[in-house]
This record gives sequence, C-alpha cells and structure tokens, in this order.
Amino acid sequence: MALLDIEKGIELEGINSRFKLCYIASKRAKELHDDGENVLPSQVKGYYKNTTIALAEIIDGKIIFTELDTDE
Repeated sequence: MALLDIEKGIELEGINSRFKLCYIASKRAKELHDDGENVLPSQVKGYYKNTTIALAEIIDGKIIFTELDTDE
C-alpha cells in the first residue's frame, strides 16, 4: 500500500484543503485513465493506480495546475 504525505499536498500553494486536493487529483486520474493523445504521461514511477499516481504527482510538484476564473 502506498503511503503519501497528504498534509504536504495540502500545504502546496493554491491547495488549502483536502477537498481541493481530491478534486485536482480526480481530474488528473481521469486524464491518466482516458490516456488520450494530448495527455501528459505519468510523471512518477512505483505506483499502479491512477488515483495514487495523480496524488503523488501533485504532492511531488510534477503537475502544475491553475484555477480558472469562472466569474463572468
């Protein structure tokens, strides 16, 4: 079983809660699952599940995300 430091992920800039971390990781895991043409391949080794890979990528700072401003 993979042990990831979730608290380290929450402390990253732009992530203030576990909910936001889970939301971002779920989006990345869906990208990894779909394996489309324009999808960045996995950036970490040693994990087998897409959700764990996504969390590890975010915690290690391998995936950079930006928030979209939805105010119109």
